[in-house]
This record gives sequence, C-alpha cells and structure tokens, in this order.
Amino acid sequence: MCLPVRINDMACPGGTLKRYLAKVTPGQKRFDCCKASVAQKKLYFKQGFPNAQMSHSQQIGINKIAIMMKNGCKRVGLEITGHGLRRISITTLVNDSAVNIEESLAFARHTSVAAQ
Repeated sequence: MCLPVRINDMACPGGTLKRYLAKVTPGQKRFDCCKASVAQKKLYFKQGFPNAQMSHSQQIGINKIAIMMKNGCKRVGLEITGHGLRRISITTLVNDSAVNIEESLAFARHTSVAAQ
C-alpha cells in the first residue's frame, strides 16, 4: 500500500510518518520510545542525526500509548478509544476502491474476510 506524502500537511498520514522518521535515532527499531535527554540529543547530533528526538533505549510503558491517545482525543473534543480509531481505519480502507482486499486484511491483521 502506498500512502500519499504531503510533508507539510498535518492531516496527511504519510507526511506524519515522514516527519516522525526524520526524528528517529540510530538503532531505533520501535515507534514507542521516550524523548531523548539533552545529553542524548548532543550525542546523536555528533553521530550525524541532528533531528533525533527519541531515545531508542527507553521504551514507553504498556499503558502509556492508550493514555496518550485518550488524552489527545479529549483535547480535540473526541470521545473515542484506540479501538474505535482502529475500527474507523479498517472501515475506511475496506471502503476505499484504491485499496485491494489483501492490503485491507494485512492492515487489520485478519486472515480472511469472514473475520471482519
């Protein structure tokens, strides 16, 4: 699946990923990392990663992402859960004629159409 990338569009999923990936650190393999300290940022800068903002050695706790999602939605006036966003995302993909069923299934982590 190919996401559109409009780097300056804050509502563009591809642009959001591109902006995030510009801030990853050397060795980072996960998205759920904490902010880097000032000392870590200086080290990353010396290593050639001037935009690095995340600490790959310090992962976010298991409930932190759900709490961040809930607080973020509340701040913009939405009453929705992480699972609700998952359902909306899957439904949007399934209803998009440009996305084939295999891509929708892979995104949803389903193995058959009957599971949807």
